Amino acid sequence: MIRCIVADKFPIVRHGIKNSIENEFKGALVSEANSSNGVLQLLDNENYDIVITEILQPNRFGIEFIQEIHLKYPNLPILIFSFHSENLYAIRLVKAGIMGYLTKKDELNELINAIKTLLKGKKYFTDLLTELMADHLSGKNKNIFHESLSDREFEVLVQIALGNKYTDIAKLLFLSPNTINTYRSRIIEKMGFKSNTDIVRYAFQHNLV
Repeated sequence: MIRCIVADKFPIVRHGIKNSIENEFKGALVSEANSSNGVLQLLDNENYDIVITEILQPNRFGIEFIQEIHLKYPNLPILIFSFHSENLYAIRLVKAGIMGYLTKKDELNELINAIKTLLKGKKYFTDLLTELMADHLSGKNKNIFHESLSDREFEVLVQIALGNKYTDIAKLLFLSPNTINTYRSRIIEKMGFKSNTDIVRYAFQHNLV
């Protein structure tokens, strides 16, 4: 019997994944969560074999969320099943501790294959992600502007692009509004922007939100 967590803000997505897992793994125990805090509460109360989650979860930004899980439970496999393509967040998430990445354009049977692979202690990355990782190691990604940002700066860029107020971003990232403004200034300088309008335009052009 396997025990797993399925985290996504959309109930229909969670239920679809849950049904597929229960059909493939007889006796599987699947817990659902609609937020990062919900995932952490489940992990604090029970032992699980795998976490399957979307990137952007309420309460915490995806990268920070993955880092927190990996720090507390370093041997727990984390599989990303996301709407976002691998070329947007995957490299940062691999560094944060994920063991697998799939997009929601992939079939559910591919998700089952990924789960089986992770449960064997192996990683499951798509051909595209493997190529992106190779490019990253060789330095080919250096011309992608947002790759120059730190994880925290990247998080702030995404939140600004989503139209969130600095006070709300500060609460989300457990920082002060002044610190968010400092990160915003760094982003503007590194990216050669003039205003938040440039941040929003860039994020949408590169499908970061």
